Amino acid sequence: MNKVSEKTTGKEEESGSGSRRFWELLDWLTKLIPGLATIAVAVIAHNFQSSMSTTTLLSEREKADSQLRATMFSDLIGPIAGPNKAGGGCGSRTHFGGASCTQLP
Repeated sequence: MNKVSEKTTGKEEESGSGSRRFWELLDWLTKLIPGLATIAVAVIAHNFQSSMSTTTLLSEREKADSQLRATMFSDLIGPIAGPNKAGGGCGSRTHFGGASCTQLP
């Protein structure tokens, strides 16, 4: 009978060891997962910020290019068409290139 009780005790120790091993693994994972999640969130945030910075930079560049083109166009056309006056146009009989607005088609 002594051998039978030793076998049962051995099985209990094995199942207890397995249960203990499971809880140790679970404890280890609960400590590891928050650290990995923090790193993942930091990497995702960095990629998002980098993408937004690139988008903002390109947008500002396009805005500056458009403004430069508008200024250049105004500087080139201004001497030919004359200065742009507010309230001008055909209603005030403004002359364009020597002809009045009423003579223009």
